[in-house]
This record gives sequence, structure tokens and C-alpha cells, in this order.
Amino acid sequence: MTTEITMPRLSETMSNGKIVSWNKKVGDRVTKGDTIAEVETDKATMEIEAVDSGTISDILIGEGNTANVGEPIAILNGKGKATPKKAPIEEFESKKEEKPAQKSQEVRVEELPESKTEEIKEEEPIEKETIQEEFRYTPEKKLEKKTEEKPAIREGILKATPGAKKLAQAKGVDLSQLQGTGPGGRITEQDIDNYAESKKPVEKKEAVPEKEQKPEIRTEPLSRMRQTIASRMLESKQNVPHFYVTYEINADKLVEYESKIKEKVPDVTLNDIFIKATALILRDHFMFNSEYKGDHVAIHERINIGIAFAVEKGLLVPVVHDPDKKDLKEISEATKSIKNRVKNNKLTPEDMTDGTFSISNMGMFGVKEFSAIINPPESSGLAVGAIMKIPVVKDNEIVIGNVLNLTLSADHRVVDGAEAAIFLKDLKELLENPEQIESI
Repeated sequence: MTTEITMPRLSETMSNGKIVSWNKKVGDRVTKGDTIAEVETDKATMEIEAVDSGTISDILIGEGNTANVGEPIAILNGKGKATPKKAPIEEFESKKEEKPAQKSQEVRVEELPESKTEEIKEEEPIEKETIQEEFRYTPEKKLEKKTEEKPAIREGILKATPGAKKLAQAKGVDLSQLQGTGPGGRITEQDIDNYAESKKPVEKKEAVPEKEQKPEIRTEPLSRMRQTIASRMLESKQNVPHFYVTYEINADKLVEYESKIKEKVPDVTLNDIFIKATALILRDHFMFNSEYKGDHVAIHERINIGIAFAVEKGLLVPVVHDPDKKDLKEISEATKSIKNRVKNNKLTPEDMTDGTFSISNMGMFGVKEFSAIINPPESSGLAVGAIMKIPVVKDNEIVIGNVLNLTLSADHRVVDGAEAAIFLKDLKELLENPEQIESI
């Protein structure tokens, strides 16, 4: 039975996808679930799996081409050959060939009417008697002059003094190019000298390099990912009324707790702890795990935390599903697996869907504090700064302590400032007493 493989919807906002590469070719046998192609979406490059088992009989969308969601991209178990979609260059060339030929003004040739041709022919000859009169002082060179020099200008007869003619011959000057300044328009020796001087090559002076040259402008095309980030973040800032609340946290116990957990789970990170703690707090503050829907708020029963990853020329927010139900070891394994897929460009559709709350951590870059833009359609997000050693007051004494800043970004259409403050207060208490995380 012939089956069409169509472009799947790999994210909520995806409308089309670009085929990066085909892992299978025509004639290859595939089994349901096999990876057959890699597709670049508006969020990331993901893999397409075969929806059925069979043999690929045709590939409709070639590498480098784009297909809309639901559009056939290959045929499984088919007999006939469909016409593959042309590569962008081929499409451009074919369109160029289809355009009707246009007449070019630069190469247009028009025949002159016979009357015009006759007029030109009549004007060109110069009477023999006139030439003899003007060159009578050098009759032995008359024929030579007629051969070497161009005919006189049509408006009049070429005139030159004998000395000018000799000087012109010596300097290789074409008399027909000069306008005489002597009596009756006669060309003089001074005219020859002036003309020869004007034709001397001008010595080029070495350009003095400027002390400071302005840098040239370089154009950098936006990737599909960067274009999507730009449109979504603009949409978020323009349409979502953000507000921000920041809390300073004593991170002394948190640092100790991380070291203790690493003895059991070597790969655990502070970010894993933040994911777990935030998920537990979201259970009681469910309005921060929701979406604004115009006339109502959609509250998610599941808690799925998106974690922001900086990649080349963009940002990805893959999702850790149900971290409130996972222990730190399971969360660590999930985030480690996601990191590997991000690094190898092997994210799956599941990695990029169903996020309900996002965490952006720039602590590893030494950022003390920042505010994150809400990742729509979510209603909230958490920005995590670096744990910094600074002087703090403890028991009325100044000591060196570990301090962490957390900033909550929230949609004011869904929640208010007081609710955000309570949310962060509860998260602060849990992170300042992290041993409670395992008991909740």
C-alpha cells in the first residue's frame, strides 16, 4: 500500500520545515520509528521518524528545500515517480528562463533610412582642389597626409602652420583632434605644445593612509532560529505586561547541599536543584504554571520546566517533563541527555513541546542579576544569577557569605505582585533549607 510521509508538526509554532538531510535514499528499506531525515524548524533541528515500515520509493522534497506542515515529502511503497521539488537555485533559473525576452536598449540596432545614408556619404569627401591648396607647400607629402591624417572636420577645413605640422609629426599629435587658436582658426605650434602637455600621464601620488578608518559594514543573515526568537520575543514584550520581582538568597547551605548530593549523583548540577525546587513550589502556586487565554486562564496540571540553552546564533528551550515527580538523579539524567542532544543537534519533538514554565540560568557567566523575557505562551519564568561571595551581616557581624539573586518574570494579566512575592519567598525558604527538597 502506498503511504505518504508528510512534514510533521514538530513544535506548537511550527508552520513549515526545511529538510537538512535525508538519512535514507530511494530504494532503502525502513522500519517504523527509524530516523529518515533531519528537519530545521523555527526552534531547532530535529529528526523525522518513519510512520510506517516499507521501502522509500520516492523523495519529493530535496535537501535544502522547505515544506509546509502536512505536505508530502516522500513516498513509501509507491510505484510511480513524483516530480521532486526543485532546489532553490533551479527554481530561480527556471523562472528566469520563463520570462519573455526583453529588448535591450544598449544592443538595439536600427537601420538608417536611405536618405540619411546618402546625406552622410555626400558630406564625407573633401574636394581635391581644396586639399591641394592647403598642402601646396609640401606637394611631395600630399598623398602621405591624406593617408595618415583624418579628414577635416565637417564644419570646415583643417588648417595648420608649417611649423605646427612638423612639430605635430615629431610629437605624434593628430591634428584633427586640435582646435586652432591662430588667425582663421589655424593650428599653431603653441597649440601642439599645449595639446601634448595635456596628454602627459599624471603622476599618481601615494595615498596617505588615514589614521583611523571607519570599519566597513558586514551583513549577517539571520538564521531561521534567530528570526523565530526575534518575532517571539517581540511578541512577548509587546503583548505581555511583564513585571519583575527579585529576591536575594543566602546560598551557604545550598552550596553545601550540592557537594553532598554530588557524592551520590556525581553529574548533578545547581541547575538541577533549581529545577526540582521550582517544580515543587509550582505545585502550590499553580497560577504561575498557566497560560492567559483572553477570557480565561488555562492552568496546567502537569509541571514541565523549560531550560534555556545558548547555542550558536540562537537559543533553545528544551523541556524537562514532570520534574516535581522525579528525584534529583532522574532530573540530572534528563538534563544530561538533553545537553547531549542539543550538542549533537538531535533534539526530538518531545524535547521542544509542552513547556509550562522556564528557567534561564546565567550564573555560569558570572551574571549577578538579570530579568528574563517570558517564553510565550507561558505566564512566568525564573532568571538565576551567579552565587557570589560577598560581605554579609550574620549575628550582627560582617562575614563572607554566598549570595544568590533570583528574579521572577510574570504576566500581570494572570498574577499580581503580591502573589509573585509569596512565590519567591517560598522558593527562597526551600533553597535556603535544601535538605527539605528530598522530603517533599
